[in-house]
Amino acid sequence: VAAAEGRATTAEPVRFVVNDLSAAQQVSVVLVARNAVDRLKVTLAKFGWDEDLRSATTDEEGRATILLRTQGDLKIKVTSAGAGEAPFMLAVWAGDELQPPVESFLVPVKEYDRRGGLVRWGRWIAIGLGGLALLALGLLIGRRERRGGKVT
Repeated sequence: VAAAEGRATTAEPVRFVVNDLSAAQQVSVVLVARNAVDRLKVTLAKFGWDEDLRSATTDEEGRATILLRTQGDLKIKVTSAGAGEAPFMLAVWAGDELQPPVESFLVPVKEYDRRGGLVRWGRWIAIGLGGLALLALGLLIGRRERRGGKVT
């Protein structure tokens, strides 16, 4: 969590940079106007300050929130959408990196057969018998065609 206070104007934005974010983190940018009647605008950029990738203006309660995920640095500009200076508070929260559970593909030999591995003898016998049946059928059809018989 990072927090800052400042005074926004329409002439020059107040600028902040959050470094080293990961795409596996959820990031919340919350702007709060000290006076709910003041209209403030928060703008997010990635590479240059003139970008406007996402922006939000404070609502009737004086709050604006942007939720996102990004990799690397995040640039934040705060400006006053109304006339004059407007005091504000800014909070940026970067959550923990999400690590999806990944089951190991390595299985001990003792557990291999219990987990339904392919080393089930019944399956291999069925596959072998099916293959032999197809081979015999193919030979039978080939033999009949050579004799001139009709195959139905």
